Amino acid sequence: MFNVQPKHPATPTNLVFNNIIGAGSFIQGDQIIKGHLLISGECIGNLKFDLATEDTAVVDLNGVMRGDITCKNAIVIGRVEGNLRVENRLEIYPSAIVNGDIDYGQIFIHADARVNGQLHCLLDDAESLQATPKSESVAKLKAV
Repeated sequence: MFNVQPKHPATPTNLVFNNIIGAGSFIQGDQIIKGHLLISGECIGNLKFDLATEDTAVVDLNGVMRGDITCKNAIVIGRVEGNLRVENRLEIYPSAIVNGDIDYGQIFIHADARVNGQLHCLLDDAESLQATPKSESVAKLKAV
């Protein structure tokens, strides 16, 4: 489907897409999405996913998204001109260009990816401390 080797075991590479904006296609207007979405063409408008599900937005290598995306999970391999709000996991691949602010739960930015905007973690400090193993927390405190 898209030529990307999985870099992280949690990367959802075996998605079944309910919605596809195919290569060469153009769609304009705000959309409310249910199910996984693959953007291989061009989309202008805001995309809002049903946040009660774990659906994923994927901007493919030749995909262009011009607008904001609000979803649970996202993979950006192509280009996004807009803000991203990804409540769970966001992965930005080396070929990606993101021009916009990003709110995220978990983020993986691969080397050579280009991100122009502000990053804001949606997790509370208490949540991120619980996710850090105690040995790492103690080592950080000793280093200070």
